[in-house]
This record gives sequence, C-alpha cells and structure tokens, in this order.
Amino acid sequence: MLKQKTKTKFFRFLSLFWCGSMINSLIVLVGGAAVGRYGSHIKPSCLLNVPYMMFPLIFLLRQFRARATFIQQQIKGNRKPLRQKSFISHLLDIGFIVYMLFALIFAIFRILHVLKTPMMKNSFYYEYEPYILNESGFPLVQILIYAFYFIPYYYSAINVLIFNDQESTKFEWFPDWTMVHAGAAAQAQFSYLFSSLYNPPLVSDSTWSAIPSDNWLITVGLNSLLAIVPQFFAFRVCGGHRERDFY
Repeated sequence: MLKQKTKTKFFRFLSLFWCGSMINSLIVLVGGAAVGRYGSHIKPSCLLNVPYMMFPLIFLLRQFRARATFIQQQIKGNRKPLRQKSFISHLLDIGFIVYMLFALIFAIFRILHVLKTPMMKNSFYYEYEPYILNESGFPLVQILIYAFYFIPYYYSAINVLIFNDQESTKFEWFPDWTMVHAGAAAQAQFSYLFSSLYNPPLVSDSTWSAIPSDNWLITVGLNSLLAIVPQFFAFRVCGGHRERDFY
C-alpha cells in the first residue's frame, strides 16, 4: 500500500519532505552528541538511533531510483502543452535567486562563526546569535550541514532557475531534492531557533546565553526566513503542475 501511495505525486513529495526532515534531525542528534562537550557520556544505547537514520536514507534512495518511472507517469498524465512563464513567474524566480544568494552568503558567514575563526573573534554577530557558542555540539553540526549540503543546493538552485528554460530535461532531479531540502530546512530551523531562545535551566551552560531581547527580532526573523522561504520555493517548484517544467 505504501509503495502504491508513493507513486502518486502528492505522497511522493510528502515522503521526500519527511526523509529530509528525519535525516537532518538524526544527523544533528547523533553527530552533536558525539562531538559536543557531553560526548564522553555517550553509551552504546545511542546506536539505537542508527536504524531510525538508515530507514529514511534507504527509502530516499529507493524514491530516487523510481524517479524515471514517476516521470513517465507524469508525462503521460500531463499531455497539455506547456505555457510560457508569465512575467510574475519570472519575478518570483528572480526573488528566489536573490534569496538563494543571501542564504548561501549567510551560511558561509555563520560557518566562520561556529568554527571560531580568528577573523571572527570579535564579531558583533555573537551578540545576535549566542547559541553558536553552545558547546553541546548541536549548533556546530547543524551549521556544518548547511556547509556541506545546503550550500551546494543553493548553488544548484540558482543554476536551475537561470538555465532551466534552456535545457529543462537536464534538471529532472530538482523537484525531488527541493522537497528534501524543504523538509530538512523546516526541521533544522525549528529545532535550531527554539533551542537558541532559552537556556535550559536543568543543564546550566555558561558558554552562551539566550538571544538578547534587543536582538530578538532580527535573529528570529533571519532564522524564520531560512525556514519559511524553502517551503514557498518547494510549492513554486512542485505545486500544481509546475513540476512539468523539469520533466
């Protein structure tokens, strides 16, 4: 039954969204626990998280392998000729390109801070996002995920938005990865933002503090942007019949 459901567009994209969310959360959970200040307290029971990480990964790979069959079904079901993009669609694409550039630069900016590079030693941004200094390992791993996975996606998305009209069949993979990214971004920013709002009283940590009230609006706004815009972009790419632009 599950296999039949994932052959439909809605459930396929929903499952990819779920995979992105689960994989991101478990990488941060296991990786952060291993490299953080409490890594020496890890017990063998931590390995129980491995199956929860492997199942979404295996399911994701199976969905990617079934992409060709899914595309053929979509082509058969959508025989109407494609329309030229409207002026508003082009404006939206330009807006998303600007966002991707911003997200890419902002991710690099935060990577330099979380790695505590000498050039950022006296940076003002630590006052806006002190959670970066948390030694639990979770913010470090999350921002490194941005470095190794999100930044390549931003770069790829910019290329797709610019060159898709010229060679659309070259980007058949893009709707799938867009949904994976949307799920990962939603989960990442939800856990990252809410973790940075409060310093848990049960686990005292003098290395950081919650977001100051004076900087709350800017910090929450930036992190919310990184969570919300990928959802709109996923709808822009995969909603309705827009995915036909890539098949």
